[in-house]
Amino acid sequence: MIGKLQKVLDFHVRNGSECGCQLVIYKDGSLFCDLCSGFLDRSRKVKVTPQTLFPVFSAGKSVLTTLCHILVKEKLLSYDDPVCKYWKEYGENGKEKTLVRDILSHRAALWEFPSDLPYEDYYNWEKACTVLEKAPLKGELGGFHEYHAYTYGILLGRLLEKAAKKELRTLLQEKILSPLSLEDGFFWGIPGKDWKIGKEIAKILPYQDETGKDVSSEWLKINNEKLLLDALNPSTNTLCNAHALAKIHASLLEKGVDGIKLLTSHDLEEPLKIQRHPRYPVKKDDWDKFGLGYVLCGPEEPWNRMFGQAGACGSEGFADRESGYAVGLTRNQLLASDPDYPLRNDLSRILGIPERVW
Repeated sequence: MIGKLQKVLDFHVRNGSECGCQLVIYKDGSLFCDLCSGFLDRSRKVKVTPQTLFPVFSAGKSVLTTLCHILVKEKLLSYDDPVCKYWKEYGENGKEKTLVRDILSHRAALWEFPSDLPYEDYYNWEKACTVLEKAPLKGELGGFHEYHAYTYGILLGRLLEKAAKKELRTLLQEKILSPLSLEDGFFWGIPGKDWKIGKEIAKILPYQDETGKDVSSEWLKINNEKLLLDALNPSTNTLCNAHALAKIHASLLEKGVDGIKLLTSHDLEEPLKIQRHPRYPVKKDDWDKFGLGYVLCGPEEPWNRMFGQAGACGSEGFADRESGYAVGLTRNQLLASDPDYPLRNDLSRILGIPERVW
């Protein structure tokens, strides 16, 4: 099977649907495969290695979510606590009754920043936190879930800092990366390091139109520059390799990994329940089937067989409780078919697991 997986990676690099990619899988707590193929950018001068870092965007939300559940396990906060119990400045403009579970389930009714906030400030940690402290609700608190694409990492991250009385990156190191020996494989930004996107870090590449011309965007330009390296917004500026994504999710399955279980089945019982208002029942084709933070990617009720999250450009990290697989996939080629990626589907067929369209 490992040979088939490598051939699929190589095939998609050759046909142009991938530029560079990594695939790491743990099976029942043991490393099953650690594969890579392709290049850091379209020049094809620098090959991807197992250590290469990729921008994986929202795939990092699953790790932030895991950090929250670890703090709950340690009784530093509770899902039904008001956010302002820990983050007093947040309790204004109608947000006083916001619960920790409202943020985790994307029902905090603060799904975007004010329209006049420059995009670069989404990644200015202190400024973004202050802006959301003062912002009014945009809808019904605890009502319909609305994906908090950029604000989730700020809301939950600042809450964790307040509850634990430590900086977020320190919590990440102490609670997740150091126990799993992943200090060089996962970052929410890497300030102060002279690394370059396209040289040491994989560059996200635009998809091409029918004539072969790049379809670029200001978002892509900004996220391929220094902003991604220096900033902190764990909603979207995660840099990591596939090994880190796979190993973190492996530590959430029954067998753990290297003797470490960051969370037990008991710890995950509540986080893996669908969090929906009764007025908005879940539908099978919905991608946004949120538990407490994790996306529950089904494929059938109770929906919690598989959990994790994917990010822009198709990277993903997830755990499959039925097969025992924990998967990390990184890639750097945008496709017009987004969020449906042929490589992910081919890999799923080989592994015998359901396809995911996040």
